[in-house]
Amino acid sequence: MRIALAVALLVAPMLAYAGDDFARPLLLRFEGHVGASREGDRNIFELTMRRENRVVRFTIDEVWVLSGDALGMQVLDQLRPYDPNVSVAGPREVVDRLEHADPNDRLEVTGFLRVGQRILQLSGVERLQKKR
Repeated sequence: MRIALAVALLVAPMLAYAGDDFARPLLLRFEGHVGASREGDRNIFELTMRRENRVVRFTIDEVWVLSGDALGMQVLDQLRPYDPNVSVAGPREVVDRLEHADPNDRLEVTGFLRVGQRILQLSGVERLQKKR
């Protein structure tokens, strides 16, 4: 009984803290490309984003949490069970830039993610320079 109480006292604050990270929007930045994974990709996650009745697939090679204490892979693991993983929102020109991107272009995608609601509010989609 004492061991169970000790474990509960140690684990409860960690669970409460982790929950706080996902309760508020997290500012994220992804690098990758539109479309399925291909040879040479790091492919740490294939994010599926619903926009109205369409789904955009984005192969993520890098992820950063720019605000909040969560790790990028922790955030992606929270989204893994769902298909599509998130709904995408934001200014029409930014969302259009993502939806109509050339699959050969590397992109940097920035936005606020509400993990519990699975809504990614895009703030930027920029084409990255090709690596030499």
